[in-house]
Amino acid sequence: VLRLKGTDTRLAATIDGKAHIRHQNGNSGYGGAGIWRSLFGLGKSSQITELTVHWPNGATSTHKGLAAGSKVTLSEP
Repeated sequence: VLRLKGTDTRLAATIDGKAHIRHQNGNSGYGGAGIWRSLFGLGKSSQITELTVHWPNGATSTHKGLAAGSKVTLSEP
């Protein structure tokens, strides 16, 4: 589970050599309150090899080796 502190982010994950893209915005949830979390199905993989987050302020952050079943909170730099 990835919890994002920031809205309108684009996530690019590499899992077993395959790319997975998610777009997360803050307009989801009741009244636009925003449930800012993203889930990636890993299949038989034990980790997300690499996750790149493209933040709305133009910054990019890269995270490697995120283990299956982990809960990670990422904040916009």
